[in-house]
Amino acid sequence: MSTDIFGRLARLQGKSSATIHEMANENLKNALQTAGMQPDGLAEVIDVDVKTVRRWLYGALPYPRHRTRIAQALDTPELELWY
Repeated sequence: MSTDIFGRLARLQGKSSATIHEMANENLKNALQTAGMQPDGLAEVIDVDVKTVRRWLYGALPYPRHRTRIAQALDTPELELWY
């Protein structure tokens, strides 16, 4: 499903889906740094395994309920992290 979303965004913006995907990952990495958090700290705050956070950092798209909690934990608008 995440491929579909990123593929659509890529087509609309004239970019490859890999570029869109990497941008989302960089946004999450930057938000973690700004918040002074490590992946294990974020995992603890939102109650998921650290492996799950690492998957998000490498391109997996979290479920909507997790996206909202991540944005709240990092004090960053959800749209800045995933879209």
